Amino acid sequence: MKKIMILLAVMLACAINMLASAEEPDQQIINAFKKEFAAAQDVTWSLANKYYRADFEFNGERVFAFYRSNGELYCVGRYILSTQLPYYLQKNLKKEYADYWITDLFEISGENGTKYYVALKKGDNNIILESGDNINWELFHKYKND
Repeated sequence: MKKIMILLAVMLACAINMLASAEEPDQQIINAFKKEFAAAQDVTWSLANKYYRADFEFNGERVFAFYRSNGELYCVGRYILSTQLPYYLQKNLKKEYADYWITDLFEISGENGTKYYVALKKGDNNIILESGDNINWELFHKYKND
């Protein structure tokens, strides 16, 4: 359930209503990807509504990128450590969510800037927070374990 919710958060962050299925993109998208991420390794593709998602290893990090059908890069995400968050986001997490465990944390960069998402867990309660201002967290999604 947690992985599905994290995947949902990524898709919503990129303004996508996701219904993922494995599908290879056309050559135009593959060429654009190879140009942008020449050193990428272990690439897997999936189709997310009208966007193609590439999951891959890049510069020692696990990264994902979304492409439009015309080969244009839409957004890029990467999993990060809490120490890689901007200072005020770290501070706010420690102060407001000290009794939660971080289960996932990632950064999404796109045309409209960079946003951060953190999935937190306390007992059966799970929340996903979003920040677009690098200072404050806002509730993005809340759910309970099945």
